Amino acid sequence: MSLIKSGTNSLTITTGHTLAIINEQGQIVEQGKAVEQQVFDAMTDQVINVFCSRFKPLNPADFKKVA
Repeated sequence: MSLIKSGTNSLTITTGHTLAIINEQGQIVEQGKAVEQQVFDAMTDQVINVFCSRFKPLNPADFKKVA
């Protein structure tokens, strides 16, 4: 059973659960939708970086000249 699912624009946490950032003293620093959005945005950035890292620059030899 997965407690977290991802959609096109956000994460969905199973009802009755909350995603939270907890410090070393066990105190909740931040929780809820704000944390869900931060995690989703960070994951999206990473996917884009990995995907785009596979691109190579275009150069003039990549194009055919039209006579």
